[in-house]
Amino acid sequence: MITNKIDLHLHIDGSVRPSTVYELSRKYNIEPECTMTLEDITKSMQIPEGEYDPDFLTFEPALRVMQTREGLTRVTRELVERLEEEGLIYAELRFAPQYHLRDGLTQEEVVLAVIEGLEQGLSVCKRLRAGLILCAMNHCDPLQNHEENIETIHMAKKYLGRGVCGVDLAGYEENMSGYADLFELARELGIPATTHSEFSVAEALRYGTSRIGHGYQAALLEELTEEVIRRQVTLEMCPDSSLSYEYGLSCDSTHPLVVLFRRGARVTVNTDNLTVLDTCLEHEYELCRCMGLTDNDITVMNRYAIEGCFASEEIKKILLEY
Repeated sequence: MITNKIDLHLHIDGSVRPSTVYELSRKYNIEPECTMTLEDITKSMQIPEGEYDPDFLTFEPALRVMQTREGLTRVTRELVERLEEEGLIYAELRFAPQYHLRDGLTQEEVVLAVIEGLEQGLSVCKRLRAGLILCAMNHCDPLQNHEENIETIHMAKKYLGRGVCGVDLAGYEENMSGYADLFELARELGIPATTHSEFSVAEALRYGTSRIGHGYQAALLEELTEEVIRRQVTLEMCPDSSLSYEYGLSCDSTHPLVVLFRRGARVTVNTDNLTVLDTCLEHEYELCRCMGLTDNDITVMNRYAIEGCFASEEIKKILLEY
């Protein structure tokens, strides 16, 4: 069993306890969950085996209860507590501030509420260290939410080192070139950056980010494989997620995670969404074993995760000594 677990790619809104949605929806009369059973809420928050959720509908029940300071703080605290219980020593939790403005909160109020939850959770942790990644969102049309995305980058700068550790571009992958200015701004402000790029790795490499979320395309084209290895890009791969969506990947030695790791790429193992995928890091490790990887391989990937994380050098040193 792997004891020192690291998760660099974990969405807060995809990892909310169904019981919390059940309680908060009743407290605030949030429909339709306020009239649903816990069992039905749980089902609505998980992707059924063999199915696909292209419109991210499984995230909606959680998002509906994450529109208040109380909800944001609580779900973050509970997630941190769960990660400590599951033996993690480091995690980076990501969320999109612009997705929590429906009831009148500002992006800054959202960020502060999540930071409060992070601090509350970490205050009772013995080993876990954690930071927050603020997600800008790709809605395919860069102009649709350009102001919101720019504000997110500036929020990350304001709270960098005070709970926030980096930024991300999440959502869809269409028209990624239209979001280049976000990464230019992050670079100018000195904010570490990653980006979701399942099959747009070439575009992500042009952004110059030190990390790429998922990154499966890097195994399909030799020039991309060589480039991520040459640049020592940290790849945030999520085994269960990669098999749950319609990527056509197999749980064997042909999986990009294995192919890239064997070639020398800095692959890491992550969960993506604990609730939506009904997963945990131990399950992700078991999938790696099914692909032919050993516990020693997983340990190496966790070292890559520490070296590529957005924590301070001081914290990295502590993590490497565990």
